[in-house]
Amino acid sequence: FRNRYWENQDYVIEIAKTFRQKEIPCDMMALEPAWEEEPKAMKWTEWSKDRFPDPQKFIRQLKEMGYQLDLWESGTAPFANVTATSVRDAWYDKRRGVIDQGVRMFKQDDPYPRGIVSAELEEPRFTTDKVTDEQFAREELENITNSLYSDTLFTNFRKQTGERAIVMFHAYNASVASHRWPFQWAGDYSTGYAPLNASLSGHAMVSYDLRDQTPGGIHNGFLTPFTVIDAWAYFREPWLYTPAIEESHRRNGCLRARLVPYFYSSLWQSHVDGVPIIRPMVLDHTHDPNTYFMGSQYMLGDWLLVDLTKSSDVAEGKTVIKSIEKFGVSSADEAEGRVGQVYLPEGKWIDYWTGQEVHKETAGWIEGSWPKYMGGMIWVKAGAIIPMGQAKNYESEKKDEIVVLDVFPGGVSSYQLYEDDGLTYHYEKGEYAITRITSQENLQKGAVRIGISQRQGQYDGMPMRRSYLLKIHAKNSPKRVWIDGAELPNVKTVEALLYNPDINGWSYYTEEKKAIIKLDRGWSYADPEAGKKPISAVPPTSRFENVVWKDDAKAVFNSRTVTLQMPTKPVL
Repeated sequence: FRNRYWENQDYVIEIAKTFRQKEIPCDMMALEPAWEEEPKAMKWTEWSKDRFPDPQKFIRQLKEMGYQLDLWESGTAPFANVTATSVRDAWYDKRRGVIDQGVRMFKQDDPYPRGIVSAELEEPRFTTDKVTDEQFAREELENITNSLYSDTLFTNFRKQTGERAIVMFHAYNASVASHRWPFQWAGDYSTGYAPLNASLSGHAMVSYDLRDQTPGGIHNGFLTPFTVIDAWAYFREPWLYTPAIEESHRRNGCLRARLVPYFYSSLWQSHVDGVPIIRPMVLDHTHDPNTYFMGSQYMLGDWLLVDLTKSSDVAEGKTVIKSIEKFGVSSADEAEGRVGQVYLPEGKWIDYWTGQEVHKETAGWIEGSWPKYMGGMIWVKAGAIIPMGQAKNYESEKKDEIVVLDVFPGGVSSYQLYEDDGLTYHYEKGEYAITRITSQENLQKGAVRIGISQRQGQYDGMPMRRSYLLKIHAKNSPKRVWIDGAELPNVKTVEALLYNPDINGWSYYTEEKKAIIKLDRGWSYADPEAGKKPISAVPPTSRFENVVWKDDAKAVFNSRTVTLQMPTKPVL
């Protein structure tokens, strides 16, 4: 959450407390230029005495609530001899004091040095200010100065703290090789082609301000690599709008918190092979001309298709929407206006919210709806394996000792859950863990088999307890379920299964067409409340997904195999 320009210490703390009281997930509090005594001067030596009289206390209070602090900075940097390490080190040294105080993120809102004045993700325009260096021409320098300063910030922050720097740099800072440093902010965009183009250019983490305070805009903003609610000149606290908008923030924030293991594993995949987290449809469907100019939807990682209901797709001045197949609703009134259109590639797709399936022999547009507050459709590609954690108010609030595997069987598929300490560079030394998950569906035999490998590797702070809750998409209830060759009991209700630590087993959740399988005894969710199911696609808040372990619960770290015997004929 980015606070207003002239905000003060006491009010920022009140905003931070309110996020926690209202159970709206938030990890970062950000300050605009007026945190300094002289805004935009970038002297880095003096906090505003009036607005932030006790910065150390201020930072401590934020950290006690689970927040990190982000400071805005401008493009104030040396113009001369920028290729000299000593020049850039002196520029970095001014930041050492606030880093020692606990600041962990910087928003680089202007180029370095301030010579580029272009709009976001467009062709650069330059000022008449000269960037000089004895070794390079000005035209060469204009393409490398931002990279040099970004490299200096990341390298020296690492030397000073041993941690990964968190830097949000503006898209017009994105000079040569800038994809090496996360993360890129596409500025004041809400959606569209520009962030998708950046993804195609090798930027794994691209996002933009959440300025559309409607359920559709919130749906879009929370399903990107990072979410920024920018209130720098506005009153954008979620609770200052309607109760419905506040609830939309809460539910979408909790869904995002659940998805962190999937986001993080997708980011690791980007690190390994360069595939971005947000993927324009054309990346996987180059044979389909309809995807070439598609800004109204994208793939989030391998499995999730995110639909943005307000965008239009135009190619050569003509709409690419040819025909719409009705699905899930018969009229806009039945969904209270929550109706949109999505382009599904050929194959089997599952509506994330309802579990209903669509088999597309050829790609085409369909119409569908979504739950109240959620803001848009999410479709799941058949074969999907989506690792999820629990809803949290902030990421470090609790460890994911229970991993929820949301599986949508389809042929043979696999996914790797990646985990590390999330803080240091120890992953470069092999300090991380990988769990391989597989899914096999045999339609002739009516069998689904899920394999979970033994967790390979270790890292500091790794959960010492680990069990799994499986949510297997199934149009009909299984007949029988086995874990490691032993048959599991069928528990009458999902509630009885999830809130009793003394049993394991399976139950069928008719509402969302999923078999819920609890592999181990010894744990349960905290006390239930009506309508707050931790298995629902629309998540409850953090306190309803707290896991309670029995003292004598046994840790199970060996590989697991789950087999479901499904009906081979349709159930009438």
